[in-house]
Amino acid sequence: MATKRRKTPALRPVRNKKEDPDSLSAERIRKSEQKTDLQKRIKDTRKESEYLYHDLSHNFPALVCEFLPDSTLTYVNRAYCEYFGMTEEELIGRAFLDLIPEVAREGVKTQYLSLTPQNATKVYNHQVIRNGEIFWHEWHDRAFFDAQGKALKFQSIGFDITERKQAEKTLRESENMYRTLFNRSVEGIYLHDLEGRILDANQMACRQSGYTKDELLKRTVFDLHPDNTDRTGIVGQWKRWDPEQRFTFEATHRRKDGTPFPVEVSTGKIHYEDKEILLAIVRDITERKKISEALKSSEEKFRFLAEKMGDIVWTLDLNLKTTYVSPSVTKVLGFTPEERKAQAAEEIMTPESLAHVKEILTREILRETARDADPDRSINVEVAYYHKNGSTIWLENSIKALRDASGTLTGIYGVSRDISERKRAEEQIRKDLEEKTILLKEIHHRVKNNLTVISSLLNLQVKKIKTKQQAIEAFGESRDRVFAMALVHEKLYQSENFAHVDMHSYLNDMVRQLSSIYRISGNIRLRLEIENAVIDLNRAIPCALILNELITNAFKHAFPPDRSGEISMVFRPCGNEAYELIVSDDGIGLPAGFDPESSDSLGLHLIRLLTVQINGECTIGRDRGTSFRIRFPRNP
Repeated sequence: MATKRRKTPALRPVRNKKEDPDSLSAERIRKSEQKTDLQKRIKDTRKESEYLYHDLSHNFPALVCEFLPDSTLTYVNRAYCEYFGMTEEELIGRAFLDLIPEVAREGVKTQYLSLTPQNATKVYNHQVIRNGEIFWHEWHDRAFFDAQGKALKFQSIGFDITERKQAEKTLRESENMYRTLFNRSVEGIYLHDLEGRILDANQMACRQSGYTKDELLKRTVFDLHPDNTDRTGIVGQWKRWDPEQRFTFEATHRRKDGTPFPVEVSTGKIHYEDKEILLAIVRDITERKKISEALKSSEEKFRFLAEKMGDIVWTLDLNLKTTYVSPSVTKVLGFTPEERKAQAAEEIMTPESLAHVKEILTREILRETARDADPDRSINVEVAYYHKNGSTIWLENSIKALRDASGTLTGIYGVSRDISERKRAEEQIRKDLEEKTILLKEIHHRVKNNLTVISSLLNLQVKKIKTKQQAIEAFGESRDRVFAMALVHEKLYQSENFAHVDMHSYLNDMVRQLSSIYRISGNIRLRLEIENAVIDLNRAIPCALILNELITNAFKHAFPPDRSGEISMVFRPCGNEAYELIVSDDGIGLPAGFDPESSDSLGLHLIRLLTVQINGECTIGRDRGTSFRIRFPRNP
């Protein structure tokens, strides 16, 4: 059993009861003076430290400031002043939040006010405004608190990171562009490590292989051509490859469903995420293989077809000198094959086409140095050739490269087809489209003008209406006038020419329609002498309205009930300069003393106005009834 230790009492100083009171008082004074002196030295040291801190921070290259919780600046260093282009006096007492874009101010205030005595520092990025421009800064904030934990002030050190932000943005854009090009490539692209494990694949690779991207990322490139059994040897070759080397070879890949297809693979080492991997570009050459095999097995058949076909087959060297041309060149361009082979390029095609062909050839020769250049690519180009008779013939050329056994470009070959008819058709389509565009605008203009004419006619008609009967008659007359205008447009749009009206067809239809409206009886004969004539729309509408007024006037007033007679209408050219329009009847004639010039009849008023509009002259005859003879020039 453990023994319990006794607690040792604390030692206390023993005061000498016989000490002198004056001695004790002197000691207290001495200690008080020592304490005061110590406090003064501490205060001086603190002032010296603060002075040293401000001296250091004032010359510090970064931006240094101190501010109160309400963001009022209480200290700024020289770099801060120089950066914002203001003096210390201008900045002290100002809210530093004013130097921050308005949309970001609340966020910045939340950041520094979130500091606590336990977590008194923070690093964050925000924008500032300098000379009206936005810049990015990284700010290191520190808060100072009193004994109760209340924030007294904040100290902040800032670094301009605008260039870094721009670099990050450029990097993101570059990565996005790479990803876009990667996925939109027309060839399959694989990234795989030196063991063959697939790290990435684009959309074309998925389409070629039939696997989804997730499925490919769980496989190796050896799964795509399982017939290759020497995996160890291939991996060894990959590891020995120089990063500058590029290799192109043909292989057979196998799709997910097991079907094989030929490919051309271009591959080499690249650095990716600080390690060496392989980039493989896979081109499906199924079609090229088929063409190659077909060419090899049917070279003679091809030559036979080339000799017999209607299109021109030809080959050129790199100086655009003809080395072969099929006999069909004679049928298309008039030259014999021997004549064509003796011609220089300048004698074969127009200067514009020659410049275009040279530009294409130069571009394609430069492409030969590119690693991704398809050696089997083809180009379609339209060229204007000279015919032997001096005319120009347009041919569409399908062009491909001629290569020697090593794949070096030695010339070009192609097939040319006469597209002159197509060119003429395209030109006609272009002209038709222009005409239709103009016509559409013209239609809008015509509709507006016709509506204006109708509105004006109705306004004139309204002034004449006094009774209900007059209103009914006015509606009938307005109907006839609108019909006359509408019939012009009907004839216009039924014709191939949208700018002129066939008056022979128009006048026959108009008289027939008005005869039906006014129910002309058999005792009134109609005699029409209408010669073939075509007039432009701008005068067809006034002529139509004039004829409507004259014919309806004859129908309504020339023949009282039970009286027979004849109405005659003549429209004919007068030489090469004018047209003549005559409407006459052998009816009761104009009333005695009636003066057409001073008459307030709306119909006669319209006839006078419209005759002036077409620069015509109107003559009224009174012999054996009434006749109106209007003569107007053919050209406006």
